[in-house]
Formats: sequence, structure tokens, C-alpha cells
Amino acid sequence: MKRTGSFLFGLAGCLAVAAFGCGGSGAAKPAGGDGGRDLGSDGGDAARPPGVACPAAAPGEQRGLGACCGADGDCGGGGTCWNGFCTRTCDATTACGVVTAPSPFPVGTALACASNRVGDPFSYCLPGSLAACTGAAAGPGACPAGEACGLALDPLASSGPSAGTAPYAGLCLATMVAGTYLPAGSPCDPAEPYACENQGGFLGSGCFNRRCTRACARSQDCPLGMICGPPPFSAKWGGATAFGNGAAVDLGICQGRFCGQVHGEAGLAAGAVVQQGADSDCVTGEVCAPTTAVGPSGDTAYLSCVPPLPAAQVTGASCGASAGTGTDAGAALAKHCADDHLCISWQGVSFCSQLCRRDADCATGSVCADGGLAAPLPNGSTAPIAMCIPQSRVAGTVCQAEKDCPRGSACLPFGTHSSLLVCRPAIGSKNVGDRCAAPSDCRSGQCADRDGNPPSANNRAFCAAFCGKNSDCAPSQLCLRRVLSNNGTIDDPRDDVVLGLCTTLQAPALTGACTTDDNCTGQTAADETGGDACDLANQTCFTKGAHIGDPCAHRADCPLGAYCHLGDPNFEGGVCLSLGCDPAATSGVDACPTGAVCLERSIDAPLFGCYQACQPGTACARLAEGYSCQPAIASAPAAAASATICLTPGGP
Repeated sequence: MKRTGSFLFGLAGCLAVAAFGCGGSGAAKPAGGDGGRDLGSDGGDAARPPGVACPAAAPGEQRGLGACCGADGDCGGGGTCWNGFCTRTCDATTACGVVTAPSPFPVGTALACASNRVGDPFSYCLPGSLAACTGAAAGPGACPAGEACGLALDPLASSGPSAGTAPYAGLCLATMVAGTYLPAGSPCDPAEPYACENQGGFLGSGCFNRRCTRACARSQDCPLGMICGPPPFSAKWGGATAFGNGAAVDLGICQGRFCGQVHGEAGLAAGAVVQQGADSDCVTGEVCAPTTAVGPSGDTAYLSCVPPLPAAQVTGASCGASAGTGTDAGAALAKHCADDHLCISWQGVSFCSQLCRRDADCATGSVCADGGLAAPLPNGSTAPIAMCIPQSRVAGTVCQAEKDCPRGSACLPFGTHSSLLVCRPAIGSKNVGDRCAAPSDCRSGQCADRDGNPPSANNRAFCAAFCGKNSDCAPSQLCLRRVLSNNGTIDDPRDDVVLGLCTTLQAPALTGACTTDDNCTGQTAADETGGDACDLANQTCFTKGAHIGDPCAHRADCPLGAYCHLGDPNFEGGVCLSLGCDPAATSGVDACPTGAVCLERSIDAPLFGCYQACQPGTACARLAEGYSCQPAIASAPAAAASATICLTPGGP
């Protein structure tokens, strides 16, 4: 029986990578792709040519072990054409011999018997010593000269991995003819068995996800731009249960940078981490795509950076199902995308897209749509991957505030990874600013007190709504910044989806915080501490005479309607700021107070905020604290590009 690809694929039927494509092929063709550079810790940095083609076997020619082949019939002695070279089953190394010509391996290289007792047990003769190179010894230099560490099945593993025991091991495999084939890290064609200098071991081809790979124990073992990622199989077959940036890998393979992990819709536990991906997580020129499945049952799509397919359609262009991933697919690839997974269908139209975490990851005029791609997983579920779609293909009326939508509808987010708002059926009947006892009371489905707590018998909660400025809200409400999604990365705000939310000014306590100015002296509630005056309408404390830009430790240290911005190296010691302004407003709730300027900085987006304005060359009031008049580095409006504000030089 002809066996091509990896041993593991023979025993597990591409268990964890079936949705994303299996590597390896028995066919012998000219290698595709340009030469690459291995900039890894082994120090090789010279560009190398791609591998050479296998000379076709003459009619009736029977080739020996290690010789290149295109079919089983090319191999003599009942041999098998496996991943482009002749091999045979074995019981011991004495049955294997040496590599014969013509071969991609150095002629005369000894073959050893790679024992396999897992699943569908069979053992093959492979070029190399098969010395162990597991764990910390998996990196470059771990094997004898002319060999490299490859991912393999542990020869001592029995049929079926036991709990907590991975059936994988690192074994030293012979590399192909030196200086002829592409080194680890180079873009490659997975359809070419001779594309890469390293054998793939039980991956099959050494070309994995269109990039030459090798086994590793740590990311330092891999070329620049790659990481040591988990074996591309579910934990049931020895893959990692913990994965992602910084996850420990005892034995893995060099892969493109990690750019996300999306759990399937089935079995997603509460609090489980889901990280959507984007090209911005990759080296310039690469794309983020679903590449393998990982997790206890192949339940999670692992996203990594891959080289784009050659001659790909641009994002937004029409596309069709690709007939292959190689460079020789001809007309069948005429309308392919940078990766086959990036051809999606939305509203019956197929076009090239890209992965996204938020709208900013998409081209101008496009938004990030939840579940734009439903990637099938080995456990039978699908992973809902967010993808960019043209805004023109979004169903519904685009809105900025609840007042833009007719009765019976509400202005709600298009999805959890987009800041676009559209009119959709309302959840409840109460309008923004109305008192509420449950989220279902409100058109928006949002009911909370000033601190964001849900309604209870001990607080005052009001219907909130999404907004772009203060006038989108009810009286006694402000449009404040709220994180809709942090993409599972709590400490990284770069992938947050942020919207404005109408938030009440009223003190959360059922009885309010004050009825006279005297009540604000000696306040113990953290949010009311520091104030010297009581706003009777909202029964909350604030500081008379405070200004935007003043120092603060609590909200009440600031003017009414402002907040205390803390923990920002641009504003050491805390600063009173406000949000929800409109740069075009000159009066009313959307205008900044005298001495402040309305502009949008990255910490505010998508809202505009009021900052203490200053004139270049003049001293700021907080000069002694390190504040000086500096460019605001605002993204909007255009007139604010040259605006100057008082800040400290400690941050971006």
C-alpha cells in the first residue's frame, strides 16, 4: 500500500489539521518559491536556491532506498514512495542500508529503522541516525553533522497515547544535499517534497504552512520571524493544551508568529480565552491565517503568520475555491487570495478578506465582522473567526445614537469586534437616561449605575446607550469610553474594541452621596473623596474651581462632568479630563470649557476628549511636576494635528 505524508497522518487521518490542510506529498516536482534566509540561532544567513527536480524514472526502472521517486512503482524490492523518496517497512536498522542515487540526500547516508507502535503501527527506513533530540536538545546543533532535529513519534510509545503522555519525540534526521535546498524559515511550496533541506519527520514535508520548518524546544531555536509553536495536533495526540504567545513548548516545530487562537463554538467554557488575529501581529508582508488545530480534542483554531500565496488577489477582490496551494496550479489559482482560508462568502458574494480584531485592522471602508469565517475543526465544531467585510455589505441602518433609530429599535454594535453602530430591534422599551431595574427594561439592553454595576436594591441604575458625544445622551449623562472587547489580552489595549456609552452623573448610592456641600467633606466613598461641593441634581460631589488639567486622585477632585485619568505616563500624578466633546461645538454639553481643546488621541478613540490647551513656549501650571507644552499627537480633527497641550514626556 502506498503511504504518503507523515506516519501520524496515516494513523490519525490528519486528526487535528484536517480543516487546515495536511503537508507532504509523494509526487516529485520542481521546487517552487524563491530562496529564503535562515536568520536563526544557527547563524546561517546566505540565500540558497530552491531544490532540484527529481529525474523521472525510466520505464521499468526500480530505484533503491533513499532514491527520489514519484510513485511506489519507481521503488524496487516492494518499496514505498514516501514523501518523495523510496523507503520500505522494517523491523530493525539492519534491514535499511544506505541512500542510493539519484537522491535529494547525500548518496551513502545511512538509513535507520524508525519504529512506530502508535495507532496504525508500521515502521519505515529513514535517512539519519534517529538519535534522540527531545526537549532542550531539540535546537540547532543537537544532532550530528548533516542532520537536524525533526518531529517524530516516540519509538517507545504504545498504541494510543495515555493521559498526560505525548507520543512525540525529537529524532535526528538527515538533511538534504547541503546548500541545495531551502533552509528553515524560507517560504516554500508544501506540494514539493524537495523544497526544504530539513525532513519533516512525522509532519511529512519539511514545508509546513508554506514555510520550511524544523523541530524546536524554544523560540530561540527558530529563525527570526518564527516561534517555537506547539505540535500541530490536538492534545489527544500529544499536542499542547496550553498555547499562544509565551506558552512553554517542550517539543514543537518552528512556525510563523502566533497571531491568535479561536475556540470552536462547541464546548467553549465560561472565561475561556479567545483571541482573534490580524496581519499587524505578523512580520511585514505575511498574513495571519488559521493553520492548525490544537486543544484537548482539536477544539481550537490556532492562528499563525504565513507567507502569502504568490500572485494573490488583493483584499476585497472576488475569489473562488482554490484547487491547490502550490505555484503550479495555473488557471485554477487565478482568483485565489493570499491564503485559501481568506476567501470568504458574505451575503452570497465571495471575496478576499483578512482576519481582524477590530475595525482598525481592516482597510478604509471595511469593518470587522464576527464569524466571517467558520473554520471547521476536528471535534466537529467550527471556529468563528472575525473577518473584514465592506461596510456597504452590513445590513441595517448605520446610526450614531439611539435617537437616530425609530421606536422599537436601538442603536447597537454591529458585532463584538466592531465599533460600527446600526439600528436593530430594541431589547426593552425604556429610553436612554430612564431609571431601570433590569437590562431588559432598556432599548439598548444596558442598565447600570455610574460605576457600571448592574441594578440592585441598593443603587440607582439608568438606561445607558451607545454614543459618540455627550448630546447623544440624556441630561445628567455623559458619553464615556467603554471597552466592548479586549480580545482576551487584558494587558494589551492595541486590540481593544472601544465605544462611547451614555453614563449617568448621579451618585450610585440609593440615597445619593450628598445634599449639601458639607456632606462632601470627609467622604469615605472613593468616587466622592476630595470634593468640596455638592451637585444637588445628581447628588454627587465635585470640586469648585477645578479645571481640565488639574491634578487628581479621585473623580470628585475634578470639575463636575470630568473624570480623573490615572496611570498614564503622559499625565504623571493624575489629571482631570473629560470625554464626549465635539470639536465643532462652541457651546453646550459638547463644548470644552475655557482653556481646554477638544481632540482625539489614541487613549480616547473613538471619542474626543478635552485637554488643557497651551501655547508653545509658555509654561504649564504644573511645570514643577514635569508638565510642559507639547504636541498633542492627535488623530483628529485635522486642525488638531498641530495642537499643543500640557503633558509629561513619559509616554507615547
